[in-house]
Amino acid sequence: MELLKIKYKLQEQKESFVAELKDAFDGAKEAASNFSEETKDEIEDSVTHVKLKSIEILGLLEETLKHSVKAIIDEGKDIEAKVAHLTKEATENALKTGQLSTQKIKEVTQAVVVAAAEAAQEAEKSVKETTKGAVEGAKEGILNSIEEAKTKLSKSKDDAEDFVEENVKYAIENFEAIEDAFIEALSNAINKVEDSAKRVIKDTIVDLKKHTSQLKKQLQMQRRRLLII
Repeated sequence: MELLKIKYKLQEQKESFVAELKDAFDGAKEAASNFSEETKDEIEDSVTHVKLKSIEILGLLEETLKHSVKAIIDEGKDIEAKVAHLTKEATENALKTGQLSTQKIKEVTQAVVVAAAEAAQEAEKSVKETTKGAVEGAKEGILNSIEEAKTKLSKSKDDAEDFVEENVKYAIENFEAIEDAFIEALSNAINKVEDSAKRVIKDTIVDLKKHTSQLKKQLQMQRRRLLII
């Protein structure tokens, strides 16, 4: 009973903190309108950066992402590119904590794509552009995370004498399963979004299965590099 009380108390505090963060972000955005266009852009970029860091600190992936995507849609400029940039950073931040695994990639990919699509659906516009941007951003975030994992793996080999071949093999196996995990996450996301977003995700899955995708090429390159290490 005490544990349940603590759990509910923490949830209440988290929800309260999320609300306070949202008010602070809204206040910063409102204040930015009083400055020049260049300063305004810098303030909004800083606010976005803080939002994305809050994902890592608090695990507020869906709430943070939906709020930011809605702001991009409301602005109405370069929606697909801006959503891709946002979701790329969100994916990277979410994958930084702990070991990079296929399960984590599935969870993060699904959360990112669904949150972005839902934001567009709630706004009732730009669903296609938003979903395309979210899928592309998630993919780029995964690729960057793989590159970072590879660098850490190389450093571990240099720094630790007991770094053994099994570690490299494990990393290779993980990397080879990542595209399947990405496709599975997109397939799961289809069940949680509306028709316009569904079509975009289905087209992406077909393309990934039909061609040697950028993700697969990158993973193959990583595999070769790891074998060299």
